[in-house]
Amino acid sequence: MTAHLAAINGLRLKAECSNCGVRELCLSVGMSLTDTDRLSAIIPQPIKVKKGAALYHAGDPLQSLYAVRFGFFKTTISSQDGRDQ
Repeated sequence: MTAHLAAINGLRLKAECSNCGVRELCLSVGMSLTDTDRLSAIIPQPIKVKKGAALYHAGDPLQSLYAVRFGFFKTTISSQDGRDQ
């Protein structure tokens, strides 16, 4: 990556990070652009989850860690009578 592109990516990254709700938990806080690029290379591409679709279900094995960048998720649990709470 050229120095110019690194500077542009740094500005973009700073703008995105400043709006992120989990920036305090972010792995890339304090990383150099080189290290951030390395981290980005091993993180899978973002996924889009359609409205109403489940990201995971209770009892599913832990396979991923998710960070919601846009929108929100509703957490529900089914009661004994089948209602979602």
